[in-house]
Amino acid sequence: MISLKKVIDSKYFIFFIGIVFGIHLALAVFNYYTTAEVLIDPPSQGLYKTYSFTHDDLTRIYDVYIPSSLKNEAPAFFVFHGSRGSAEEMRVFTGYDFEYLAEEKGFLIVYPQGYKNHWNDCRGTADYKANESDIDDVGYFKQVVKLIKKDFMINTNRIVVSGMSNGGHMVFKLAHEIPEDILLYAAFAANLPIEENNDCFRSNREVNMLIFNGAVDPINPHEGGIVSILGNDSRGFVISSDETYNYWRDLTSMDAEKIITFTNSDGETSIIKKESKGSKLVSLYTLINGGHVYASPNVLPPRFSGEGVKDINNAEEIYLAYSQLDEKKIVLRKYNDQYCYDGDTCYVTVNGVNTKIRLLELDTPEISKPKCDAEYKLGLEARDYLNSLIANAATIEFKTDYTEDYFGRILAYLIIDGEDVSAKIVKNSLGVVYERNNKQDWCS
Repeated sequence: MISLKKVIDSKYFIFFIGIVFGIHLALAVFNYYTTAEVLIDPPSQGLYKTYSFTHDDLTRIYDVYIPSSLKNEAPAFFVFHGSRGSAEEMRVFTGYDFEYLAEEKGFLIVYPQGYKNHWNDCRGTADYKANESDIDDVGYFKQVVKLIKKDFMINTNRIVVSGMSNGGHMVFKLAHEIPEDILLYAAFAANLPIEENNDCFRSNREVNMLIFNGAVDPINPHEGGIVSILGNDSRGFVISSDETYNYWRDLTSMDAEKIITFTNSDGETSIIKKESKGSKLVSLYTLINGGHVYASPNVLPPRFSGEGVKDINNAEEIYLAYSQLDEKKIVLRKYNDQYCYDGDTCYVTVNGVNTKIRLLELDTPEISKPKCDAEYKLGLEARDYLNSLIANAATIEFKTDYTEDYFGRILAYLIIDGEDVSAKIVKNSLGVVYERNNKQDWCS
């Protein structure tokens, strides 16, 4: 029997220990260079869940962050991971920025999961399985939209997609192939592939597009060139960031283009934003000294990705653009041939959803449950007067912050031909200025 001492003293044992130590050291170095560090904890209010379904005979999954503030008809923000990534890792890579915003703004977040950790984007020569097997990731995305519509009652007209690297290229593919399905697209660390290597169907339809690219990205060259990851060049050549911006801009009818600079704490330019506005919004954020990164003050990117950028928060920039595109539009509508139910409540549509507004600083007599005939008669007079003002108006405006009252009515000022309707009704003795704890007695 071989003694333990002889085993320990043998050259094979020392060789074996060296291999084990080398593997652990290599893994430690690899993690050191490839792991992002988040500087904040994830929000505690919401719920993070994983869902699965079958698509094209494959089990596909996606993760969602459900904020405590989620409402019906909320928007949905998709965040696609990069090469070799995962839905769970994308939470970390983006510093939980989208989740904190979701708690504040009330939208759903979807972290899709690629097939074998990749997306079948437009780069025809890429050697990962999602591309070689021609995985139907556009169909997968459409199915996820149907599922979250059913489960969370999201508004499918208010979908935003964003993605990093391979995920950014997936964003470009969706913009090429289903431009009508998505309100806003945003790509990080991604340039369009050259013509010869772009195997997507290109609809050449205009879209709203944001691009965030590092000026010294070691993987996705800002000026165009070969995309190389750890010696793998199969993804091929891409055009420059400016050419990528120009491609999407030139599909639109541009009214104006401007350049905005962001400065850091030292007063130096850290970001240059080129923005085109017209029929669609197209922007290129050039991250000066930035690498292959998602920009945020809340996360340190992996060291192999290059320099991080803390002077903007990508999630906040995307939400700002979304909010400009999703400005709420109030339109008066008729119900039972009336614009207004009574003298202070009117029927409206807000972004296609039927609801009501309650006029601010106004209280008119009740007509549904009047306390006397005099109240009912005056209430009808106030209602008919308000409906007449609307029917004969040259201009109609609303002033509101979309706060709702106890009954779910939007509190708003109604401005007709430049005059505040509430004040006009009070002036004509058809109502009074509303006082919360002093209800008017119309019967005395």
